[in-house]
Amino acid sequence: MSAYTPAPDQAARLRSLVGALDRARAERASPERTRPTSVKPARCAPVISIASGKGGVGKTNVAVNLAVHLGGLGVETLLVDGDLGTANADLVAGAPIQGRPTAASFSDPAATVSRFAVTAPGGYRLLPGSVGGGELAMVDHERRRVLLDEVTSAVGGGGAVLLDTGAGIGPAVTGFIDASDAALLVTTPEPTAITDVYALLKCLATRPTDTLSDSGADRLGLVVNLVTSEREARDVHDRLSRACARFLGRELALFGWVRRDSRLEAAVRAAQPVALASPRSLAARDLGVLARRLRTQLVGSFASSRPVIAQVGATA
Repeated sequence: MSAYTPAPDQAARLRSLVGALDRARAERASPERTRPTSVKPARCAPVISIASGKGGVGKTNVAVNLAVHLGGLGVETLLVDGDLGTANADLVAGAPIQGRPTAASFSDPAATVSRFAVTAPGGYRLLPGSVGGGELAMVDHERRRVLLDEVTSAVGGGGAVLLDTGAGIGPAVTGFIDASDAALLVTTPEPTAITDVYALLKCLATRPTDTLSDSGADRLGLVVNLVTSEREARDVHDRLSRACARFLGRELALFGWVRRDSRLEAAVRAAQPVALASPRSLAARDLGVLARRLRTQLVGSFASSRPVIAQVGATA
């Protein structure tokens, strides 16, 4: 029996199909396919996220006081309230704001900063969040990164953008951390706070972007808030770092701590940053140390190298 020979028109269709498959394979394997379609804008200043695994650990208070201290150190600082559902950084800062940007406002981030950012007590600028406006939180990763790239133009070289994220492990929080140059994760010695910040670390480590990868592990630092002593802060860090090493195969740097202080609690009740209300208090001094560390490790070196968060004691 002779072999089957397809009709001319069927043979042509087969050749066309095989050619299309070959071109598809070549396109998938081509480096051109992975090359970005647009050039990523140069970021003028580092974006540093302040995040936490749960609410109530003092994350926003840390962010506001860091902004005050950085401003006092001569660093042009913009604090962006990224807690878009229940934004309140303006209240903690002692600068309650009526008009807030919406998701639509961020179609032009530079114009949004110009229109909505205010000079807060302490000399830095504050861009309030949009209460109840969660649409911006759901933009895709690349759009979020571009927004932050453009926002940094408001401070220029030598400045810093602090991004006060929402609490928890939702996509808005992890997405903002991914799009930042570095992140400080705030916790307290409470078991629930430690468990929740570890959940955030685990979430970051298992994302496709893997913020805790070898190329990004030194972008994350732990801040232990409301401790009685340095020893307590180091104990909290030891527990978390051991868990990260054992279960995530990653390291976590201790960036610093803030001691529990009655004057901090009084400043919070008065809706004032403790750095302004009681600048000589223990908490204000600890926050000042964190700010100087930020300036040295992240702001000062940003123009010449990738930001790196070093373990306490490794870098002054």
